[in-house]
Amino acid sequence: VNRVSLIFMMAQGLIYEQENFKNELIQDPTSAIENLTGEKLNLPEGKEVIVNDQTNNATFLTFVPHNE
Repeated sequence: VNRVSLIFMMAQGLIYEQENFKNELIQDPTSAIENLTGEKLNLPEGKEVIVNDQTNNATFLTFVPHNE
């Protein structure tokens, strides 16, 4: 498991324990992760972190994979 996976696993666990963290993660995922780790999140240019709150089951979400 790489460092990024560990950070996201840690964040995922906290959303069930801390409502404030969950809300911050949904509203501003980059800042939430930076606050969690204490480090700047260095994403590649043109990349962003998007968090989708799936607790509302009225929304159907699908992903279109990118073509490499």
